[in-house]
Amino acid sequence: MTALSRRLLVSKLMNFLAGSAAVIVILPLILIFGFLLLQGGTALNLEFFTHMPKPVGEPGGGMANAIVGTLILIALSCCVGLPIGWFNPSR
Repeated sequence: MTALSRRLLVSKLMNFLAGSAAVIVILPLILIFGFLLLQGGTALNLEFFTHMPKPVGEPGGGMANAIVGTLILIALSCCVGLPIGWFNPSR
């Protein structure tokens, strides 16, 4: 066996092992994501995104507070960060 053929064989083996490891790691994540979509997919509707949260123990509720809070944080960070990026004197 020549050095080149040995290197090619080892390269193919390592590529196979790396690909196998990637599949082994990603497969459980895909299965968990699929399970979550099957179990929680029925709860996703327009009301979920537009209604306020309800107290613990009551069915229903929404994510309006979280969405509005996220939009406020993004707006504040844009108000601080964009002027610094645009008018940076060190350019």
